[in-house]
Amino acid sequence: MKTIDITSVGSATIDLFMIGGKFTEKKDRLSLAIGGKYQSEDFTESIGGGGLNTAVGFSRLGLKTSFAGELSNDWLGSRIISKLKDEKVLTQYALQTNIKPSVSTILLGATGERTIISYIAPNFKTLLNSLVRKSIRLSTWLFFCDHKSSKNYKTEVLRYAVRNKTRIAVSLGKDEFRKGYLHNEEYLKLSDAFFLNAHELGDLTKRKYEDLDLIKTNYAEILKTKLLIVTDSRNGEYVYLKGKIVHRKAYPLNKQSIDTTGAGDAFAVGFLGSCIKERSLEESMDFGSKNAVSVILSLGAQTGLLYAR
Repeated sequence: MKTIDITSVGSATIDLFMIGGKFTEKKDRLSLAIGGKYQSEDFTESIGGGGLNTAVGFSRLGLKTSFAGELSNDWLGSRIISKLKDEKVLTQYALQTNIKPSVSTILLGATGERTIISYIAPNFKTLLNSLVRKSIRLSTWLFFCDHKSSKNYKTEVLRYAVRNKTRIAVSLGKDEFRKGYLHNEEYLKLSDAFFLNAHELGDLTKRKYEDLDLIKTNYAEILKTKLLIVTDSRNGEYVYLKGKIVHRKAYPLNKQSIDTTGAGDAFAVGFLGSCIKERSLEESMDFGSKNAVSVILSLGAQTGLLYAR
């Protein structure tokens, strides 16, 4: 019996934000002098990572949500648990063990663009423990957004969800897509919804971004996946499924973005959450875009995540 709407499995980090420092920028590059010392104008910290961002996002939309996976058995892991509980995310399927925590330092410029230095601990040796299995088994949906585990672990998680009739949404990272279609073929085949951005689609299909024909080419049919969702920043979003392509313009941005961290997670949450609530594709795309815009107008990947409408 399914008693949970969705389980999020993915990275869990503590994010440290350095805001408005006097860093040298040249040709879209941030330069730091060897041996130099820099001061930011402000600082804050929050929890982040795809697994936590999506868990918080789905919970705010009124879905019964679980975060499943391993966390460090220290104050960082305990802070994550406490924050998730505050957001009404189920935490009984998260296991604190003797693993290293994952930490990101985010340098924020004046326009909201960010440079991220991350240590994502390889903490997936026991990813599919009994608690994770139970959470997936009890869930209608699995949102899998892990970036670090091996291919064997990824396919093990997805196959387990399929065996237990849990629908699957997948959002990976550029390192996976750069390995090409054959490496990602099983992820695409097993997923019910597959999220990526246009540059990642270029990596996956071995095409230059400029050569992608997002309006006319049905990439779901090319990649042999059921539902493909592609975000393309200010150009909007594209949804591909058998025999159909839907394009929606991005939700209008009337203010200067503050922090673009987590925009992709926010879109995926808004889109999939709306689909779970049986909204149309167009409505789901619109709400996903609105959720992403709300996030980039706030500091941190979760502050601006919208609540149930």
